[in-house]
Amino acid sequence: MGTLNNLCEQCLNPLDRKGKYCSACLKINRKASKLVYEKIAIDNNLCIRCHKPLDISGLQCSACRNKFVKYKNKQYHYRKDNNICVQCKRTNLNNTSLCDKCKVKRKEYTDKHKIKLKNKLKEIMKDEILVCLQCFQPMDKIGRYCKACVYEKSKFNKRKYVHNLLAKSICPQCREPLDRKRSRCSKCLKIHKNNCKKLHESRKQNNLCVACGLPNSTDTNMCPECTIKKNIASKRYSDIRKLKKIMEQNKE
Repeated sequence: MGTLNNLCEQCLNPLDRKGKYCSACLKINRKASKLVYEKIAIDNNLCIRCHKPLDISGLQCSACRNKFVKYKNKQYHYRKDNNICVQCKRTNLNNTSLCDKCKVKRKEYTDKHKIKLKNKLKEIMKDEILVCLQCFQPMDKIGRYCKACVYEKSKFNKRKYVHNLLAKSICPQCREPLDRKRSRCSKCLKIHKNNCKKLHESRKQNNLCVACGLPNSTDTNMCPECTIKKNIASKRYSDIRKLKKIMEQNKE
């Protein structure tokens, strides 16, 4: 009846495409059928996408998850390179991944999320002791992690960021292309050497250890702990050099 009168069978509005349903009703039906299939797959411990048995914890198998991650990464880089907002798909001329509207929305969401987390932690930890979620040691302030764990995480993220820059042959200090196969360009290396010399002289004048910066009571430039570490490192380097020489002689 609907198709003869050019009307949708579900909403009885005029059709904008060939078939029984209009485009709006077709989207709703597809979403509903997708949810039904997903529910059946979850109940039977199957993957949502390929409907094969799960080999890892979650809703997707390892193969489908890897495909999904690769697709999302390609999509992200394509939108970022072509000045398109990653979230709303609109044109973005700010040379950033998000437009101004999406930035404001994300900031509002993060602020609300932080307030909710703080309130939850206050309710949970009224009588109990605050504990770090990583090392499970007691804390003075309300939060997820203690100062030591936050410092370790920031250190790890910094190393990861520097590694990615070096892979692209970019200097991590000045963000310019590298002119040599090292962790710094020639300009930044000169600045770094001058800063190290100044720090070495200032620590020497103030009777501090040159390596760790702690007070030094000995006549040498380094404290006893740092001298032991230096001796161990020098022995290791000498052993490595000897091994390399032996390997070269065997090859010949």
